Amino acid sequence: MEHDILRRRSAATVKNMGVNSYFQVISAFRAQGDLTENKLTILPVLQNAFGISRERHTAEVKRALYDEQLSGIAASINPSSNTTNWEMEANYTCPTVVHRPPNTKYIQVAEQVLQTT
Repeated sequence: MEHDILRRRSAATVKNMGVNSYFQVISAFRAQGDLTENKLTILPVLQNAFGISRERHTAEVKRALYDEQLSGIAASINPSSNTTNWEMEANYTCPTVVHRPPNTKYIQVAEQVLQTT
């Protein structure tokens, strides 16, 4: 029992360390300015190594893109810095999930009431 709890805590700690590391890398890349091809090739490797989902990656890119401090650092290092690649990377849309309405007795009753009025 204790071993199982320790193992789960350890796994959660490792996952948290990976997320924090990815957070720092994205922040450093943003502070450097443009999102270059070299950086774009490194990111999927890091996502795989740290177990970062595509949605989490997009959220981190958006956070870094709109962070005033990181934008200020990037602008001071390279005034002609371009954010186009950051914006393109941040515009990933999550796949939509179709939610079907549940088929319950209440829906059937509501439909009958609508038909009678």
